[in-house]
Amino acid sequence: ETEACPNKCPHGVYGKRIGSTTEVDACNSTCPNGKYGTKKQGAKSKEGACQNCGSGHYCMGTTVVDGIEYDNRHACGPGRYGDPNIVNASTEQEACKNFCERGRYGGTDLIGFDNENDACKFFCPPSTYGVMEGAYNESSACGLCWPGFFCIGGIEQPQPCGPGKYGN
Repeated sequence: ETEACPNKCPHGVYGKRIGSTTEVDACNSTCPNGKYGTKKQGAKSKEGACQNCGSGHYCMGTTVVDGIEYDNRHACGPGRYGDPNIVNASTEQEACKNFCERGRYGGTDLIGFDNENDACKFFCPPSTYGVMEGAYNESSACGLCWPGFFCIGGIEQPQPCGPGKYGN
């Protein structure tokens, strides 16, 4: 059979038909939403061809265009992170529900995480405070402290100067 039937379904595509003579006929099923293709070729079932998307990611299945397979697996973007218990999400809204809290932000390369500590590694520095959740850089996450207040940075909000003290 190996020599007479050398062609295998590509990764992310599978089929159960026997006696097929073309890839389109033999490999007629793609990974569904929430899953993406494994590197295994020649799979006969969804379980063999597809795997869960994984936490911190969302998958819109496998798409085949002109015989080329595209795994639509996407990471939660900067400033967002997923839930470790959600492993087969098909939309960004479902997979990446969490945002860096005010005073924290993630860099543009901090993507695909399922927890705040990894996704939001940076804190607003002293003399600033958090102005926006879900930020991915300091300029959008942090604002300058107000006159008459002091800011220790991070997730703390501005605090008024105490009696007999002032700041500008």
